[in-house]
Amino acid sequence: MGRIMTQLETFTGHTPTEVKRAFNDWVLESSPRIIEIKVTSESNTYTLWVTYQA
Repeated sequence: MGRIMTQLETFTGHTPTEVKRAFNDWVLESSPRIIEIKVTSESNTYTLWVTYQA
């Protein structure tokens, strides 16, 4: 059985709306096969981490 190649894409912004907009644009443009999504926030910055199948 072959390995599944994955990649990581991150989206960072000062508001959740800013991050969501960038993520939605990327999904529409790339049509990725998403495996996992994680959200972190630190010092008024939000980051969305997306692992997807390459």
